[in-house]
Amino acid sequence: MGSGVAGECLHRQGMHLNEDHFIPEIIDPITTQLLPPGQTGELVITSIAKEAVPLIRFRTGDRTKIDYTPCPCGRTLARLGRIQGRTDEVVIVKGVNIFPVRIGQILAALQGEEPVYQLIVGREGHQDYLEIKVEVREGIFFDRMRAQRELISNFSHKLAQGIGVTPRIKLVEPGTITRANETYPLVIDLRSQ
Repeated sequence: MGSGVAGECLHRQGMHLNEDHFIPEIIDPITTQLLPPGQTGELVITSIAKEAVPLIRFRTGDRTKIDYTPCPCGRTLARLGRIQGRTDEVVIVKGVNIFPVRIGQILAALQGEEPVYQLIVGREGHQDYLEIKVEVREGIFFDRMRAQRELISNFSHKLAQGIGVTPRIKLVEPGTITRANETYPLVIDLRSQ
């Protein structure tokens, strides 16, 4: 794709879109309606310089906004705001795309049924981490600490093989994972706070 979609200048006030190669749009991810400039939605791009396999209204899955005001550097190209998350069920940790549903599948394979779980993504220093909270029940709770440590180690090892990132596993009491309207936030991303 040549020069890439966007690049940042020294003023660091958003990524300058290469509008001579791409047409950007921001849409509502649910209704797919075009949103006005300055509103946050899903970034959609159309490549206009690629001849063999052009991208036409490619939905990136990234939540952001477009700023059309001139930048202090003098460029008049539209600028992308900071990526504020994803519209799909994907979380990126250490450059790896992780589908939370896959974690549930791995835990179900280990336990015979899928436990209640939640992903916490955070950053310590410059390093991302993934913590997975798993609600305990009789089948995965042991009085002996050694058995619990072995279980946590087994979870961590199998999940690392399945998703490509070694997670921290935290066993929590039943009913402690927050629920709202019969669902729970599957991913809490502390990096954006």
